[in-house]
Amino acid sequence: MSAWCKKPRDAGGRKWWMKEISLWFIFTASVAHASQTAAFLKSRDSEAAAASQAASAVLERASQPRSSFILITDGSAFSISLTKDLGERGAPGGVSVLTVAGDASANQTRINLLGVIQIGRQIQKASWRSTVVVASSDLLFLTVFAAAADEGRLVGSETRVLVVTSLALPEVRSLLGQSWVFSMCNAMLLNLPRDAADSRHNLFAHLPYGPTGPHLSRVASWTSASGLKFKSEVPLFPPKFDNFYGAPLNMTVHPFPPYWMEVESGRPDGSTVKRIAGRDYTMLETMAQALNFTISVMPDADWEEARELFILGHCVMKRTLDVNNNTHVLPPEQHDRGAPSLLQVILRVEQRRAFMSPMKLAIMPHLLKLYDFTTVIEPATLGFSMAKPTLKPRWQSLYYPLTDGVWASILAVLALVPVALILITKAGARMGSQSIRSMQRLVLEVAGSLVSQSSSGRGYDTSSTQVLLATWLIFSFIVSTAYRGNLTAFLTIPKYPDRPETLEQFIRTGAKATYPPDVVDFYNNFKKSDSYLYTTLASRMTLVPNFQVGLQEAIDLGQGYFYERMSLKLAIEEHFTSADGSTRLYVAGQNILPAYCAWPIPWGVPYKEKLNQFIMAFQAAGLIEKWTEDILKEARQESTAKQRRNANRKKEVQGTASDETDSDDDSEDSSSQGIMALTLTHLQGPIFLLLLGLLVSSLVFCVEILASWILKK
Repeated sequence: MSAWCKKPRDAGGRKWWMKEISLWFIFTASVAHASQTAAFLKSRDSEAAAASQAASAVLERASQPRSSFILITDGSAFSISLTKDLGERGAPGGVSVLTVAGDASANQTRINLLGVIQIGRQIQKASWRSTVVVASSDLLFLTVFAAAADEGRLVGSETRVLVVTSLALPEVRSLLGQSWVFSMCNAMLLNLPRDAADSRHNLFAHLPYGPTGPHLSRVASWTSASGLKFKSEVPLFPPKFDNFYGAPLNMTVHPFPPYWMEVESGRPDGSTVKRIAGRDYTMLETMAQALNFTISVMPDADWEEARELFILGHCVMKRTLDVNNNTHVLPPEQHDRGAPSLLQVILRVEQRRAFMSPMKLAIMPHLLKLYDFTTVIEPATLGFSMAKPTLKPRWQSLYYPLTDGVWASILAVLALVPVALILITKAGARMGSQSIRSMQRLVLEVAGSLVSQSSSGRGYDTSSTQVLLATWLIFSFIVSTAYRGNLTAFLTIPKYPDRPETLEQFIRTGAKATYPPDVVDFYNNFKKSDSYLYTTLASRMTLVPNFQVGLQEAIDLGQGYFYERMSLKLAIEEHFTSADGSTRLYVAGQNILPAYCAWPIPWGVPYKEKLNQFIMAFQAAGLIEKWTEDILKEARQESTAKQRRNANRKKEVQGTASDETDSDDDSEDSSSQGIMALTLTHLQGPIFLLLLGLLVSSLVFCVEILASWILKK
């Protein structure tokens, strides 16, 4: 033993001992790493399961009937567990899982997301409602998703969005406040815990309006022990547009009387102040009072914004003129200044620079590609105005009071009665050898009694002739009285020629048509239409700068001016109506476009439902029609008062008006102005009849002279 102990070790023995020790340490480290890995995987699975349970609890609590779930994820661990839970839980409209690789560049991630979002859009079209669940812990992925979902129109007015992420709240706070999808749409954030000691899964919602302005509100929290607990009165997926807390909302409008216009109102001190009025403004003002927001009307764009809007404008919305088959685009410098053009209004709505445009526009397919509309306000009221047909001089004015059948019956009776009288008198042997002159006198008396000529009474000695004569006189009295009454009515209320009231009737007249720049969209659609009426109308249409030119040409040239019907009525009331209420223009009674009108709003805005509720309430109460009638009535009264003031001013200048005129004199003047004297147009028939009688009598006289001269020979 001692010898062995004293024996020195060789080099090989030392290497073997060190190798054994190294293997021992490696084995120990491997066991420790395996234990830690198993613990980590178990912890991660536990966190993923908890996140999935929290998201499922939120979705179950806020479930909607016939709703579908669309899960978009970058393949993170908790998204896999969430996919499993959603698949097991199911949804009335189905569950769809769309995975996008999240480790690519921002541009590639955007391209991938846009492709996935198009699939999501197809899924949405097949379901009643949808809830989009976005699961990722990558800030870049969430940022790109927000932009891509907005661009691809994945999040609509009724779509809910739930963002599930383990990012720290400060990292996503700015994203929630700046992104349209997360800030303005119906979206919530489920923030997963980052600290193992904290098991709370917090739910947040960004509220763009509040007493202190935009803020992030903590709605609820979820733990595996206590479940979902609310931290405030704010519900899940809270409505963000029930109360705007007095915030100013940008509205962009193009002046469109009587729906939106600027009027002057008098003050007690005699000064005037300009204010906004109109039917659509009244609707908006009522909504503003109920929803507690301030109306902020955007002014006309400066040159920089106008050019920017012009460059960003879509080809279908550019203001164009078609001259000699060449399309000419009007630059901003040639647009009317002083108020936003219709092109500016449309682009401001599309780009969400404006909250909405509270003026009605016709819902056309190409506009739906740019922005959305509220619910229908009323049918599209595109119509036309023309000059009233004038009364043409006609000799038939004496013929109109009775129909053809009545005239034929009178002539038949007029021929029958004298024959009956002659036969009766002859049968009674009263006529004997009376001359032809007596028979002529009898015929003349019968015909004369029809025009109220008195009868001599001779030659009617028998009872039969007296009965026949009495019957004829009663008939003559009734017919002549009815004719005189109808003749008076036809002379004072003459029969005007038929006027076009429909598009088909207008096309048959062959008249030309004019339209203002605001109707260029309709003109372009008419040109592309398959309807003969619309294509024919487009071939006859010519652009005019404003309604004054169009309506004046309608009077002077017999053309039709096409515009919105109520606006036409208001323009005629204000500018083409005399003080006695008469006008030379009329508005056709039928709309020419089978479409509907609504307010333009940005696409996918969640406050669309709130606006629709107000509009439907206005329709149910009949307020839309009442407000329209009130505006037209006010315009009619203002036009009449203005014309009276102008007339009095002219009288004062001429020195014929007194300093003070009472209301009785004014009413007497207005009533006297309403009296219309009969003209040659009305009385041409009697004059022609008189001239014809003079001509016939002259001819008969000449014949008699010639006959007597021949007989004397």
